Amino acid sequence: MHTIDLMRGPSDRTEEERHADAMEFLRTELATALVFATLAERHRKSGRHEAADGALADAETAFEELVRFLYDPNNAEYITASERGDLKHDVRLLRKKLYSVKASQD
Repeated sequence: MHTIDLMRGPSDRTEEERHADAMEFLRTELATALVFATLAERHRKSGRHEAADGALADAETAFEELVRFLYDPNNAEYITASERGDLKHDVRLLRKKLYSVKASQD
């Protein structure tokens, strides 16, 4: 597991450490968004609409943070082209899931 030395600043960190941190962040945001989207879907199906709305809002927040980081040119150096392609694919799947959950609330 990768640990962060809080006494070192960003300029003290190696490129490998910055890459590992970026990927950990992106994977965590993706997993978080998927968990909340799944919770929203389950809450909706069981009639707990208020809980579904809250979980959906959390999923969308994680999705927006993921997209913001992923598409920010300042972060391009921390992600390989292959990883970016995989993440973009996963983001598209997540977006479809979010749309599906939103559509089920109508």
